[in-house]
Amino acid sequence: LKKGLAMVPHDWWFEDVSNLCIEYFVKVITAIKAKGMRADLIGAAVVLYSLKWIPGLCKEQATGSHNTDQENSLTDLHISVVGSKDEFIVSQNKQRMLLEMIVNILPPQKETASCSFLINLLRMAHTLNASTM
Repeated sequence: LKKGLAMVPHDWWFEDVSNLCIEYFVKVITAIKAKGMRADLIGAAVVLYSLKWIPGLCKEQATGSHNTDQENSLTDLHISVVGSKDEFIVSQNKQRMLLEMIVNILPPQKETASCSFLINLLRMAHTLNASTM
């Protein structure tokens, strides 16, 4: 490095890509995977994106409570039902699609996401009846 140039942190791009819609986020992550980006950095970016766009994903971590009641699991989604049951179903379907896309781009390597994050992701997948594929 030349004298006077500051070191750029590895995670400088996380916040930028977390503002993208899911389709573009997946394209960016897929492209940087293909270019050989470290799996731990990709995992960290995916975790940040997930926490930002999947409401209720980190509820247990934030509050320290352990809510395991099935009847309360839908309230963890923090989906506001403004009108009809159909609007709720559409919103739930969007959350399911988002979650399934997130799971598909998570790096398979160990230690790319915390165990608590993965457990919360599994809990949300169960709540949303997400696909196993």
